[in-house]
This record gives sequence, structure tokens and C-alpha cells, in this order.
Amino acid sequence: MIRLVRFDITTVLLRCTTKQLLIIVLNIDNYYLAKIICLRKSCVAGGKLFPKPLTRLKIYTPIGNTRRALIILAMNYEVQLNSAFDDRNVSEKAKPVQPSTDLPYALTLYEKAERLAKEYGMLSIELKTDDVSLTKEDLVRFEGLLEKFSKGESSKDEFLKAYIKLKAFCNLESELEKVACTDKVSIIDVWARTMDVDVIIDSIKSAFPGSAFEIFEKSHEDHHKEEVESKPTLLSRSRAPEVFRKLVLSFGTPKSNELEPSIFMALTYPIIFAFMFGDLGHGILLTIAGVYMFFIQRKGVKLGETLSIIVSGAKLYIILGVVSSIVGLFMYREAFGSHELAQEIYNIMGLPEVPNYISIGIVRIPIRMNPIETPLTLARMCIIIAFFQISFGIILSTVNAARARENWKIVGNIGWLAFYWAIAYLFFSNGINMINIIFNFNTILYYFLPPILILIVGRVMEGGFGQVFEALEQMISLISNTFSYFRILAIGAAHTLFSKIFFDLGASINLFIFIPLLALGTVLIMSFEGMLAFLHCLRLHWVEFFMKFYSGTGTRFKQFKLV
Repeated sequence: MIRLVRFDITTVLLRCTTKQLLIIVLNIDNYYLAKIICLRKSCVAGGKLFPKPLTRLKIYTPIGNTRRALIILAMNYEVQLNSAFDDRNVSEKAKPVQPSTDLPYALTLYEKAERLAKEYGMLSIELKTDDVSLTKEDLVRFEGLLEKFSKGESSKDEFLKAYIKLKAFCNLESELEKVACTDKVSIIDVWARTMDVDVIIDSIKSAFPGSAFEIFEKSHEDHHKEEVESKPTLLSRSRAPEVFRKLVLSFGTPKSNELEPSIFMALTYPIIFAFMFGDLGHGILLTIAGVYMFFIQRKGVKLGETLSIIVSGAKLYIILGVVSSIVGLFMYREAFGSHELAQEIYNIMGLPEVPNYISIGIVRIPIRMNPIETPLTLARMCIIIAFFQISFGIILSTVNAARARENWKIVGNIGWLAFYWAIAYLFFSNGINMINIIFNFNTILYYFLPPILILIVGRVMEGGFGQVFEALEQMISLISNTFSYFRILAIGAAHTLFSKIFFDLGASINLFIFIPLLALGTVLIMSFEGMLAFLHCLRLHWVEFFMKFYSGTGTRFKQFKLV
């Protein structure tokens, strides 16, 4: 960790308290020369599941270099520009860098031009430093170009090139208030990718030799909650479809040291949804609707705000439709609410019969079931899904704790997981008879008491005796969360029942009435039951799953960009 020891109008003195990095700063006539000796290895990212590691960097450069330094950062690196005045030492001695006096005029022009530019998109041009440094004469020329373009007297490319330069100028000047300065030195405070820090330093120093740097590096000993709370979150690229990340971020942004679960949600969400919406016919229609919306997106068709939100989930509808079709055909044998129609399609396709169960150890996983005909079998499947997903949530919580080196939290999680697995073992070994066994003294002594003690000890050592009540609440929540998965059975039964009612009603009347009645019933069921299944599936992930390991209280990384 490098700490700021002294700061005033003419002096910056840095002290290095890490053996991995040495910075020597010399003050010569109010200009700063820095010799940097880097002894540390490049930081390796924590994989695709965790946000990218960030390092806080302060750049001290002669004040005349401020704008050019910001342009280098914005055009070449992923950085978030922070307010340098968050540092009390800086705020007491420095003042903000003053933006151009032409900024109000430029912002007025930008608001007018933005409405026109949205209709034509953006051009890809390579900005140069001179393109961002606009004068009053440049702005006057742009105003004339704007008037000509609005009258159709100027080309689109000419207008968009000028617009991009204006936007870059406005963004740069508007951000200058975050930069502090003294009589000779400006202080630029940024969060940057850890892997880019050395490159940024080399880039700034090669452009402006009279620069110094202050690097704040997290060590395991210095790890504390305040640091995590203040650090923004720069998400890694996910292998899952972007729509699942949007669902995760709708719950909240992960902390900088917190696992982001969109890849896991991409696996579990379609499966749980399919058990609620399992029907071959409805699944195929949902897939077709998703494909149609996907092509609408690709063509760039302009829609209203509400329709745009619906169409944005095209890839999600395709995935949910495909999985729902598979569950409807192989497991439920339902097609538009008809078991006979689904069985006929299955026979025509010449598919082999699937077993009723498969066994993995003591766990019998049902394969053939139906929400109406075999509700108890589906109820057993709900319990299996609950045990798997809740257990996995606790395991992910342990992964987060291990990454943060919260050793006592790991101990508590081991007890938490062992308690839940003891319940699962008794259920899969004894079935419904576990109710008679669970209150047996030996069961409590050998199965429940040890994990409960481990959980309590871990929580107390982690946060004090007040955590005993949290430990008790966590144990109780495991039971209530498990029962919550019975909503899969309830929504699945309602979907199948309403579909069957429309199909059976239409089958008993004239064909010309049956077809429109079935079409109307299908639209109503897919709209209402589809939305119901979507929301309840989302609730199972946000509450029963996420609450075990995901806080969602982080701050999103805001990249400093000119355009």
C-alpha cells in the first residue's frame, strides 16, 4: 500500500509500504519526476465468474498536460474517473480544474444535434487530440453545419463526424471537475484494470515525463469491508447469453469481490421454467415467437418502449421454448394440453421409451411425470431441485468467502451445508417416514447437533454473539426455502389443467369452432401462464438461490469515454 504522507501547493511525497513496488519521486521546480521500480508480478484475473480486478491509481502531472492525459486514458484504457476531492488531503489544498468557458455553448449545440444523430447512428472514426480541443470558432462552424444538415444541405457523414468531435469535447470538459489541481500540478484519480496499471504508467510517462504516480494496492492484510464497498465492479465477459446477465443485474450489481452467477442461471433458469411450462406445442410456439423477435432485432425495426423491452428477450424465449418442448415431450407428454396428441407425436417420431426413474446413489430422480396425473412424483422432483440449487448457493457463498479469506465464514458455511445435507439424506433414505425419524433423540444428536454447533461457532467467531440469531434464521430459512419450490408443482399443474380444459372443450364440438377456440386458449394460456412461470422462476432464483451468496450491493464500473 502506498500512502500519501504530505500534500501542499508545491510538494508531493509518497511513501511505499509494500515490498513489491518502489516509487521514487523528486520535486524539481514544482515539476515531478518519478522513477518506478516494479517488482511485482502481473495480477491474474479471477476467472470469468468474478469481476475483473481493479487498482486505484493517482496520476500527478503538470497542469498543462491534464486534458491530453485524460484523452490518453479515455481512448486507450478501461478506466473510471473518480473525484480526486474524495481524498481529504487533496480537498483541503486543491481546487477543480476549470472547464472551457465555451462548455455551456457546446452543451446547447450537443443537445440539438443529439436528437438528429440518434436517427442515423454513429460513425467509426479515429479521434485525435486536436479533434477534442475545440475552439469558439469550431463551435460556430458546427452550429452552421447543424442548420444546413437540418435543411438537407449537408451530408450525413460530415454532420456525424462533427457531432462525434462535439460529443467528445463536451464529455471531456464536463469531467474536469473531478480533477484536482494546485498552482502547477493536477491530480487525476482513476480505477483501472490491474493488468493495465503498468501500461498506463508507461504511457503517461512517455507522453509527459514530468509525472508521478500513486498506486493503491490491496494486500490480504489490508482487506476490509470499506475497501470492497468503495471499489466499483467491472464485470468479465460471460459465456452465458447476455439476457441472463440482465436478469442478474436487475437484482443488483455484484460487489468487486463477489461471484457473478449469470452462467449458473443460464443452466437452472430454463430447466425450472420448463417444469412450470412443460408443453410441446406451447414450447414450439414460444420458440417460433423468439426467433421472429430475434429477426426483428437484427433488422433494427423501431418499436415503442414497452415492445422494445419484450422483444429484447428474444434469445431467452428461444431457450425457454426449446427446453419446455423437451420437457413437454419426454417427461410430461403434453401437447396443447393433450396427453394423447403428445403420445401420438412421440410414436410417429419413433422415439424410445424413457425410464420412469434414474438412480444416483440413494437419490431416485423421476423422469416420467405429469403435474395432473402424478403430482407426488413432480413434488419429489421439486424437492430434488430445491436441495440441489440451495446447496449450490451455499457452496458459492463458501467460494466467495474463500476468495475474501473470511475463514470463519467458511467454517459457518460448512455447518450450514452439513445441516441441510443431513435433512436431504434423511429424506432420500426414508421418504415421508423421515417425519417420524427427524425428532428422534439419536437423529438430533448425530445428524443435527454437530452441524448446528459448527454453524454457530463459525458465525460467532465471524461477527460476535449477535450472529447466533442469524445462524438460527439461516437454519429455519432452509426449510421454508425448500417448501417454496413446490410452486413449480402449482404453476405446472395450473398450466396443464387450463390447457387440458380448452383442448377437451374444443374436441367435443365442431371442428370450425375447435380451431379458433384452441387458438384463443393457447394465446391466453401462453400469455398469462408464461408470465406467471417467468416471475415465479425469477423469484426462486432471486430469493431462494441468490440470497445464499449474492448481495447485489456493488457499484457498476462507469468507464470514462469520450464517445
